Order: sequence, then C-alpha cells, then structure tokens
Amino acid sequence: MKLDTKAFANAAELLASQEVSEAEMYRTALIMNSYWFPDEYATIARHIGLRGLTLAEADPKEILGRGYSSASGFRRVASLAPQDTNHGNQGGCGL
Repeated sequence: MKLDTKAFANAAELLASQEVSEAEMYRTALIMNSYWFPDEYATIARHIGLRGLTLAEADPKEILGRGYSSASGFRRVASLAPQDTNHGNQGGCGL
C-alpha cells in the first residue's frame, strides 16, 4: 500500500492550521487510507474483528503503523484475516 503523500501532506497541513489534535489527525489519515485502499482496509477490518473491534474502534496510530499498513504487516494481516464472503459488497470501510 502506498499513501498519496502529497494529498495527505495537504490534509495534514490543513488540519494542523485548524489546531486539530494528533489523535484526530490519525483518525483522518485512517479514513483517507480507507478510501484510497478499500480492499486492504476491509481486510484489516476483518482481521481486527477477530479481536472484537471495528475499524472505527481500533487505534488509528496502530492501524497506520508498520504492523498493519506496511507491505509486510499487511501480508501478515491478510494471511490471518477471515476470507471475505460478501464479494458483492464493494462499498464502505467500516468507519
């Protein structure tokens, strides 16, 4: 997965100018990534569902970190996540 760094930098700059908290910036980044990479974040959502959490309830800093959003982290998560049984549903990221 690769974040569109220019778009994210612009969004982060805007959020910082509005004195948005770091936690809210991470939440916003997670939402942005979920729209940019819907299949990947749907897989991550299924994986954290095993812990009884939704993507909205998870720590965005953790989800955006190496353990989930890096290439190697995502491969690990994808190997552990339940398979998607709802192939017809391509919308929504769970946030």
